[in-house]
Amino acid sequence: MKKTIVLILSILALVSCTEFFDVSIPLEVDPHESRMAPSALLGNFTSDFYDEAYNNYIFLSRSKGALDNSETPLSISQATITLSTDNIMINYTEKYDHQGYYFPNEEIDFIAGQVYKLSIEKSGFHSITSTQVYPSHVPVISANISNEILKVKFQDAPNVKDHYFLQLITENDNNITYTVYLKPFDNSIIKSHHSGGGLLFTDELFDGTLKEITAKTGSMDPDASKLKVLLFHVTEDYFYYFKSLKLNEETEENPFAEPVIMYTNIENGYGIFGLRNTSEYIIE
Repeated sequence: MKKTIVLILSILALVSCTEFFDVSIPLEVDPHESRMAPSALLGNFTSDFYDEAYNNYIFLSRSKGALDNSETPLSISQATITLSTDNIMINYTEKYDHQGYYFPNEEIDFIAGQVYKLSIEKSGFHSITSTQVYPSHVPVISANISNEILKVKFQDAPNVKDHYFLQLITENDNNITYTVYLKPFDNSIIKSHHSGGGLLFTDELFDGTLKEITAKTGSMDPDASKLKVLLFHVTEDYFYYFKSLKLNEETEENPFAEPVIMYTNIENGYGIFGLRNTSEYIIE
């Protein structure tokens, strides 16, 4: 009899809990003002592993409120986009068959130490701007792979807070390229799936020294005929944007995690403007 009473009370408790968690709670959400959000990650590149036609493009979209269920496209067309310095101004044109994708009207010759300003205007939105200083070139001194271990050596400049991104890319005889996922041995190095399995790190622990980065390589194309290391010397904003992407990918499957606020350096808008100076090294 006692067992029966306990069972009934347990069932009632579960029913009560179910009814309690099934209650609708009205939420007040402030109105959202949609703003422009560019993705502009620019810099020198190699046509060996990246389609030259897609170098230095900018994708322009808009922000959307949490309760906005409209089917209006997020990409933004017919905007005016310029990249300028004290001496030059480069205009961007939207690709006719790629809505929201803008390409420079001329080749951009980036200069280390030069300040670059991104400006975007579009009717119905706040005009947005952002500035970046183009990083110096940091050459790869040596690189090799042995027993699935990649070692890359370079010289870091002293007394400067530097930020880096490292990639390993393969190419086969059919000119098909693949990005190799890298796993760092150092806890200070960040692995980011969003950035092609590359590694993000700063010189905080090795400022001004000859540094060798070591990482374990993931699976590679067995038909690869060429291996290339790409060392990107990136701006601080570039680094923190991809770092926030990494944090977001770690929490997106966890309903109890704190929401990640995506990093932005756009005035009057959202998104990112970052610059990279690339060093390439072919592993023989």
